[in-house]
Amino acid sequence: MMTPQEFTERLKNNQLVLTIIGMSNIGKSHWAENLAGIGFKHIHCDGRIESKLKERSFIIKNSGPAGLAEWMGYPHEDRFPKTQAEYLNTEKEVMMEIVDGLDKKIEGNTAIDTSGSFIYTGPDAHKGIREKSLVVYIKAPEGKIQEMFEKFIESPKPVIWGDKYDRKEGESEMEALARCYPALLEYRFKLYEECADISIPFDSIYKKVDANGFLELIKNQL
Repeated sequence: MMTPQEFTERLKNNQLVLTIIGMSNIGKSHWAENLAGIGFKHIHCDGRIESKLKERSFIIKNSGPAGLAEWMGYPHEDRFPKTQAEYLNTEKEVMMEIVDGLDKKIEGNTAIDTSGSFIYTGPDAHKGIREKSLVVYIKAPEGKIQEMFEKFIESPKPVIWGDKYDRKEGESEMEALARCYPALLEYRFKLYEECADISIPFDSIYKKVDANGFLELIKNQL
């Protein structure tokens, strides 16, 4: 992992690459956009995934994460295994294209805004991203899982569930989602930690720092 001195030099020389990971609705795009406001290039993975899916003639009625979520559906729907697999395969392609691009040339300070399912993209993508960037995990606040579930329902985003969804006899679809979502989060928290170089607690940045303050917090973790 880079030292604080290397971080400062790369930032100064426009060669700093940050990969931001974490759950959906945790603020990855918010911080990538804030960094873009001070000159960073913003690589939006969900946008690239959406473009590729549309190129393959998948019908996505609305643009953005909500449109992708609508297309993918929920884990209790019959179409979900197929759309989940298609999304994840496309995401793997996108991540490897990003890694290949970083191999060729770093054109300015860059923030890679991953999807929440980056952790499922496999060892090649993880290894390439770790070698070519500093991986920053925005860590979800303890005790706010219910709030995160409510955000997931209010503002849907495409979510890879894997085997973390099971509907018990007598449960409604919403009851099953509400029960399984915390288990999905707990499982993912461990994977994000394993993928990350550093972790930034959500509570330390939410409405407390600007883009430069965010960079300073990252540097102080090195």
